[in-house]
Amino acid sequence: MTTDARRLSASELERLRRRAVAAVTAGLSQGRVATMLGVSRKTVGVWVRAYQATGEQAFPPQRRGRRVGECLALSGEQQDRIVAVVAAGLPDAAGLPHLLWTRRAVTELVEREFGIRISPATADRYLTRWGLTGPREYVGDGLAVRWTAPRGLHALVAVTNRGLVFFRAGRLPFDVAQLVDFRNRLRMQLAREVTAVVAEWPAAQRQLLERWCSADRNVIAGLSIG
Repeated sequence: MTTDARRLSASELERLRRRAVAAVTAGLSQGRVATMLGVSRKTVGVWVRAYQATGEQAFPPQRRGRRVGECLALSGEQQDRIVAVVAAGLPDAAGLPHLLWTRRAVTELVEREFGIRISPATADRYLTRWGLTGPREYVGDGLAVRWTAPRGLHALVAVTNRGLVFFRAGRLPFDVAQLVDFRNRLRMQLAREVTAVVAEWPAAQRQLLERWCSADRNVIAGLSIG
C-alpha cells in the first residue's frame, strides 16, 4: 500500500521522514526504504537530500500551504551581518577558500558565523532578497555581468549560462584595478578563460567601462548600458 504523504498530519509526516532518513543512514537502499514505508523512492530521496543539506531543520513540522524556504533561517540582524562581511571584502580575505562570493561561499559564511546550515537553494533566495543576483541573458560562452547598487552597496555580479553566480560587493564604486581583478578571479575560479559580457552598467560609470574594455580584451560592453 502506498502512503499519500500529503494527507498526513505534520507530526505524522515528521515521524515518517525521520524513519526514512534513519533507515537510509543505517545502510538500507532508498528503494527498500520506500517499499517499507509505502512512499515513492523519489520522496525518500528528497527527504534524505534535505537532511544532508540542512540537518535537523529538515524535520520540524511545516504548516500546509507555505512554500519551502518561506520561513527565513536568518534573522534580520543576522542577514545584516552576512551582508556586512560580504561588503567588507572578498571571501579569501574573510578566511574562506573562495576567490569570489558564490552561493556556496555564502552558505559557508552563514555556518561559520551562526552555526546554521542552509542549502545553496536557500542561499540563492537570500541573494535575491539582498539584490545580489545577476542577469540571466544568454551570452554564448561568456558570462553576463551586471553592476548594481543593492542595499546602498555596489555589487559586480557575473552569471554563467548554467546559472552559477559569482560576485563581489563594496561600499564604494569600483575602479579599473578591481574590475580587472574581478575577471581574473572569475578565470581562476572557473579554471578556464572567460569573456565578461556586460549586460547592465550605471550610466555614470560609462567611461570606467570603456577603460575596463581597453585594459582587458576579454570584456565586451553589451547594448543595455545605463
